[in-house]
Amino acid sequence: MRMKKAWETILPPMDSPANIKIRNSIITALEIDEWAFRESEIQLIMNLRLKLMRNLLESRESKYKKKVQDRFARLEQRLGKRRDDQVKIIQQNLKRDLRKLCTKYRDKQRPRSKFDIIERYADSKSELYALQTHSGEHETLQGSLSKGFAEREDVTPSPLPMIGGSKLMKHKPKSVDICIRETRWTGEKLKQLHSDLKAIRMKVKSADTIPKLMKRAFKLPALPSEEECRDKKIRTIELQQLRNNQSMQEDRLCEILNSLEGGTVCGTLDFLSKELVRLEDERRAHASALLAERERCMREAAEAGRRQLERNRRREFDEMFKQIVKVNQDSVEAYLEDVINEGIDWMNKFPNRKKQNP
Repeated sequence: MRMKKAWETILPPMDSPANIKIRNSIITALEIDEWAFRESEIQLIMNLRLKLMRNLLESRESKYKKKVQDRFARLEQRLGKRRDDQVKIIQQNLKRDLRKLCTKYRDKQRPRSKFDIIERYADSKSELYALQTHSGEHETLQGSLSKGFAEREDVTPSPLPMIGGSKLMKHKPKSVDICIRETRWTGEKLKQLHSDLKAIRMKVKSADTIPKLMKRAFKLPALPSEEECRDKKIRTIELQQLRNNQSMQEDRLCEILNSLEGGTVCGTLDFLSKELVRLEDERRAHASALLAERERCMREAAEAGRRQLERNRRREFDEMFKQIVKVNQDSVEAYLEDVINEGIDWMNKFPNRKKQNP
């Protein structure tokens, strides 16, 4: 507005149509320049706003991707830990089963002492020459006594509970009938087995002796001690607590940064929106001022035209009056001359009458 007022003081006055046209063209050029500057400012503000919004969206997307990646990493870590625990449990079960199998096959492969009455009587360290009171009743003696007592009294012995012996009841094995087609012990095989066992008992080497299986040395794996397990569990708990604390601190820091960034972006957007509203108000005010100025110029031009027409009309009226006055002046002069001439004639005639009348 100040620039416009300054230009209005410099512009030529509105006293002719040419000056009015020049003035209007200069004012229009100034308005176009000013509006171009305003449009460039508004465009700059809008570009800055779009840039800030794009940066905000990119930051939100990157934070969301990072959050998803952290979640997948935690899930992978949890699943990996669960997998390791399951693998450890499977390994422990495998070690226990291997130890059981080793114990079972070691007991099976252990050579059993065969009962030989001649060797037992020949060996002075056998159980026959030792006291049998510490292991319960004597088998041979009890058997002979019970048999003789049964022959004398003709009664069947009933099993009575022993006072000093074991109280465990031995279960009789169930009879299992095996199908002939499903078993591998046929008559020929049983005969061959009987001949082999007989040859072994008589200490005679048979031709079809089966070689003994060699004992396989199983190496039992070393189990971790209780102190190592406890230390490992304590370290695992400490690492888990440390990771939880770090994740909580990172979440708090992200929340603080997000709040600060949100406040800054909110303030910037608020300022830009206020500036945009102010520019729009200035634009509307400027447009209304331009309309008022244009109306004023049109009124002034109309008034100048009316003044010009009034001047021309006055000039015409003056000319007409002058002509009318000039005609009247000529007629007055002629009338006065006529009157004077008549007066002169009358005065000339008056003495003559006086002379005639005495």
